[in-house]
Amino acid sequence: MKKRKITWTIVIIIFLIFSNIPNFILRDLFILFFEGKFIETGTDTCYITKDRKFPTQSFTIWKDYNSSNYRYYAAYRKAYPQADTALYRIHPIRLYRFWRWGEYIVHPYWHQPYIEMSYKEWDKIMMQMWDSKDKYGTPFPKDTLSFEN
Repeated sequence: MKKRKITWTIVIIIFLIFSNIPNFILRDLFILFFEGKFIETGTDTCYITKDRKFPTQSFTIWKDYNSSNYRYYAAYRKAYPQADTALYRIHPIRLYRFWRWGEYIVHPYWHQPYIEMSYKEWDKIMMQMWDSKDKYGTPFPKDTLSFEN
């Protein structure tokens, strides 16, 4: 009886490990079956400030300080020095998605503070941003738009 418990424990641990390996067939099958995505393109990285004036979808905002997203973020911080300029993620951590546990631990997106926001509200903010006359959708006055820190 004890051997069976130990064996099943080992099998479950191995299953959890393999279900968290990126680009592994088992993880991809869970994502396809439970999340409805065919190909995993990485974490949906949607950030927004608390005042909801600066939304961004970016993989590189933390990696590449020369990226346009980071420069817009720096300009936003300069334009609104009194505002809470922390970036919040809008996707909650769902612990029942065990195939994402490794991602929750490793990816910097999941280490950001969380703000509750519906996808409908996110889409509305993004549409307002892109429908504005400014084709880049900058959330701050044009005279404050400077790409210098």
